[in-house]
Amino acid sequence: MQLTPTRDIVFFPTVLSVEPGEERKVRIGATAAFGSIEKAYRIFFEELPEIEKAASSRGSELQIRTRMGIPIFLQPKELERGSRVDAMAARAGILRFSVRNTGNVHVNLRGIRVKGLGLMGDEQFERESDGWYVLAGGSRDYEIEIPERQCVGIARYVIEAQVDENTVRENLESSAASCR
Repeated sequence: MQLTPTRDIVFFPTVLSVEPGEERKVRIGATAAFGSIEKAYRIFFEELPEIEKAASSRGSELQIRTRMGIPIFLQPKELERGSRVDAMAARAGILRFSVRNTGNVHVNLRGIRVKGLGLMGDEQFERESDGWYVLAGGSRDYEIEIPERQCVGIARYVIEAQVDENTVRENLESSAASCR
C-alpha cells in the first residue's frame, strides 16, 4: 500500500474529542471528479496524547494510542467487476500466483484455497490463506510452500479464489521442476 497526502478528500471537524462510550460523526466529502475507474483513499483517525500527562510525565512511561485507517472509495458511474488468477508458476517447492482485479472497482478477496491433486485426482495437499480487498487494476501475490514429501505426488494444482460472491478457479499442471 502506497500512501501519499491528497487534497481530494475533505472532512469536518478536523479535530474532535470522543469520550469513552460516546459517538461522534465526521462529514467526509470529495473535491475530485469521479472518473471511469474507482479512486481509493484512506482517512486516518489518531488518538493524541493528553496534554496534562505529556507535560508532567516523569521517568519512563509507556503510552499506547489508537490509530485507525478507514478506506474511502469513489465509484465510477458504471461498475465493471472481474477478476482472475494468473502468473501461476511452481518451482523448487514454491507455488506462486496472483489474483488480479480486471474490473474498474475494488473487489473483496475473501480467501484462497490451493489443492494439489495426484494423477487419479486424489488430494495430496491443501492450503488456505486469507484475502484482502484488491483495488481496480491491482493484484495480490501469493507464495505457497509445498512440502517436499507431498510435492512429488502432485500432478496438478487447483487454485480457487473467493472474490466477492464468486469463485475464480484455475489449474496448473505440475512438473519435475515444481519440487525441490
